[in-house]
Amino acid sequence: MTPPRRLDAVYELTVAGRLGPVLRARFRRAPTTACGIHTTLCLRAHDGEDLVDILWLLRSRGLEVTTISAIH
Repeated sequence: MTPPRRLDAVYELTVAGRLGPVLRARFRRAPTTACGIHTTLCLRAHDGEDLVDILWLLRSRGLEVTTISAIH
């Protein structure tokens, strides 16, 4: 019997501030909206990555995640 395939989770995150070029490149496939005070990302956690990994990456770059919504 084959185990059910785990579906990738999708999250919308709002980050205080703007993403720099390294993070923009890292999330290049993510729909992103930016203004002077925040950036909204729609991210799919995949390849063994989960929400904790994404949050750790953003926080390690000095960014504060202000809201998180699970979309899928």
